[in-house]
Amino acid sequence: ALVQTLRLDEVLDRIMDNVGKVVASDSVSLLLLEDQEAALVRSRGNFDRESSQDGLQFRTKLVDSPILLNIMQIGKPLIIPDTLKEPGWLDFPPTRWVRSYVGAPIHSQGEMFGFLNLDSATPDAFTEEDANRLQIFAAQAAVAIRNARLFETVQRGHAQAALINEITTALNQPVEVPGILQT
Repeated sequence: ALVQTLRLDEVLDRIMDNVGKVVASDSVSLLLLEDQEAALVRSRGNFDRESSQDGLQFRTKLVDSPILLNIMQIGKPLIIPDTLKEPGWLDFPPTRWVRSYVGAPIHSQGEMFGFLNLDSATPDAFTEEDANRLQIFAAQAAVAIRNARLFETVQRGHAQAALINEITTALNQPVEVPGILQT
């Protein structure tokens, strides 16, 4: 399902549509990396009910999020059985209901794309098996994201080439100097 489209928005939606089939949770969020920041691009579940539209603007620097930084450094999923006992857990009002967490890196071929996060209102909700299944799913998501981004890059290249071709064609037409300058 994830690789049947090359449009990034559709890929992200399909990730959100299908992750619940892999691991059950109360909430799912998808953060993508932009420079050294993680930006929330999709969320479903309790997160949506507890937050306003402002919550969808969530961004954090990796250096300010020890949990995301840890996931990125180890390159594997991280389970937090009880967020109230975790010193690195960020106190973010829309997620104060979260009691357990599992997050997996979305990476492929040495490139880190983001994080897939599952939350539960129940402590100890996630197991190592859940974390392993989530990581397998995140690996598939990484391939789909990589393909969509490559496709977007190729599409931009084609659009630029078409524009250059159009300009070159227009400049090669017999036109007076003012017309060429206007073109």
